[in-house]
Amino acid sequence: MTDLPILENGLILTADVRAAGLENVLSAAAGRGEFERIRRGVWAQTVPGSWRTEPERGELKYRRAVLAASLTLKRPVFTSFAGLALRRLPIFGRWPSDIYVLSRDAQGRKRAGLISVSGSYVPDVETVDGIATTSIEFTLIQVCRHGTLAAALTAVDAALHRPRFGDTQPKTTIERLRAEHERLLPYRGSRRTDAVLARATALADTPLETVSRLVIEELGFEAPELQHELWLPELGKRAFLDFWWPSVGAAAEADGKGKYRGGVPEAGGGAAQPMSRAESGGSRAVVMATGGTTVAGAAEIGPKTRAARAATEAMRAAAVAAKAAADAVISEKERENAIRRQVRAFDRWGWGETMQKTPVERRLTAMKVPRPKRRRLLVGSPDAPAALPSARRRSHGSKVRRPEQGS
Repeated sequence: MTDLPILENGLILTADVRAAGLENVLSAAAGRGEFERIRRGVWAQTVPGSWRTEPERGELKYRRAVLAASLTLKRPVFTSFAGLALRRLPIFGRWPSDIYVLSRDAQGRKRAGLISVSGSYVPDVETVDGIATTSIEFTLIQVCRHGTLAAALTAVDAALHRPRFGDTQPKTTIERLRAEHERLLPYRGSRRTDAVLARATALADTPLETVSRLVIEELGFEAPELQHELWLPELGKRAFLDFWWPSVGAAAEADGKGKYRGGVPEAGGGAAQPMSRAESGGSRAVVMATGGTTVAGAAEIGPKTRAARAATEAMRAAAVAAKAAADAVISEKERENAIRRQVRAFDRWGWGETMQKTPVERRLTAMKVPRPKRRRLLVGSPDAPAALPSARRRSHGSKVRRPEQGS
């Protein structure tokens, strides 16, 4: 890693590089693929192709683009997908390449990767990490207008979600969303908002659960009860079933990788950077962690000793991780067996089966879940754009009165 002037959000301004006389350093680093241009005049460390998952890389890249726009645009107020990225809320589908901002006048327009959103109602404006954005309610309604049903519902469910344990509060409530929707009427895309709000719930623990509900509906099956509680006496604890059909005594669970994380990785610093200075080999100091503690003066230890200690710590960490994984598998198996003893039928699926849809259809059919409706397409490919084509061409709503913020 070079000594380039990196901001707290992980971005680098060309102006700062020029002021420090480091243009050649940035150029060389970019030539090696270490940095990439995010926007004219703004750079960031390149996200390795092996870093996390493709959706997470997409989240990070889009959030970086929004952060870069906040540094180069004149007093922007972000909204729609850009407002989601700042709040680290998930979507389903590929993040857009366009940045969404509040229009300065009555006309919505698109130019050079920037979509200006107009509307008839003056939204509240707040700051997220010092960056101006429309209220969470207005932001989500714009996503309902601009995005696919699956993308918008995933974001809304995440904003409504309140963890079962702890005192973490949801970002908004369905009542506040509906009130904002009513204040905005009439506006283009309001029926899409109706469709999302009619399906929204605070009971979805993961994006996979949200998308699974849509797939179940798409296939025509009866809507399940969510987070049905069971007491497992042999384990002395409760279980909450993702999906429960009391009419046939059937239950199912959607096994995504983790609950809502609360957002995407930061764009810079610590978790914000795909690689730390130590990982990139650019650190001048040598620091070793032993049993979770830092060894002072580790730089004075010989290279063979350092390598041996590092190998030992790696083996210990691997052993601990393996035991934890084994314990988790055993615990989950015991939980599943206890659940099966209380229901007539039980099954589960992951992202792969959900996207194929047919495996879910076969499992629900085998469990004899009622299927009162015809099949209709509701969920597209996760690789498809989250923004609707019409939203990419036009972004205006009804006649507008503009706020003074950001103008």
